[in-house]
Amino acid sequence: MSSKTVRVGVLLNSYSLREWEMQALTNLFESTKIDATLDLLVVDTSQTSLYDSIRSHLSDLSLWKAFRLCTLLWSRGSPEPWYNVRTPVSELSGFEDAEIIECAPVPADGLGNELPQSATDRLSEVDVAVRFGFGILKGDALTAPQYGILSYHHGDLTEYRGRPAGFHEFIHQEPTAGVTVQRLNESLDGGAVAAFEAVDIGDVTSWSEVLSRLYRVSPDLLPIAVQNCVENATTLSEPESVGDLYTMPSNLQTLKYIFERVRRVVS
Repeated sequence: MSSKTVRVGVLLNSYSLREWEMQALTNLFESTKIDATLDLLVVDTSQTSLYDSIRSHLSDLSLWKAFRLCTLLWSRGSPEPWYNVRTPVSELSGFEDAEIIECAPVPADGLGNELPQSATDRLSEVDVAVRFGFGILKGDALTAPQYGILSYHHGDLTEYRGRPAGFHEFIHQEPTAGVTVQRLNESLDGGAVAAFEAVDIGDVTSWSEVLSRLYRVSPDLLPIAVQNCVENATTLSEPESVGDLYTMPSNLQTLKYIFERVRRVVS
């Protein structure tokens, strides 16, 4: 166990955490291999309303969006997937001792966001930060904490980047997917890898099952990633190569998903 107490900052989109995020932070703060404490919460106050989100979703309707909308309507009344169930941050271990900063991200040149200087200055007082909000992050905040900002990527960066997580691996009939925790830098998906785990998805019958498996292994990776950043900060390496960058599914890819899902269920 590292003898140094590691002060942790967490970047959030709201005052709640999804279940897998809560589990990841709990694992970190209860780890016997590293002494980590919650020092700072940076909360995004710029979230759009539900009305604006729906309007944005419907503004450029595609087969994928129509399919997702039908799926959501069909599942109404069903339990939320375990990994998406939200819990108030106040239930996180050590929350009561953490400082809270509310701020809105500043659009960066090109793609991404930067943090206001006040939030960046405060981040420089923690040892490492974990990003669960604020989108694609750029600017001085990335190097403000001593050991940087860690972020999850639910995919094997050497093969698949972009979104939706696990979707393209499913339609390409990949036997495995991956979960990566990176130390962010200015390049998209180019940061040093702090932890990685491959996940077997060869026998799943839906994209939601892929997500469940990816999120199931995610919590165990955060303590490993923080420990690697603290103890092996100078030896962490960036990926030698990265995979193709995928975006939201096209009409053809949506049809491929429906076909692949039916094929797997039938078989």
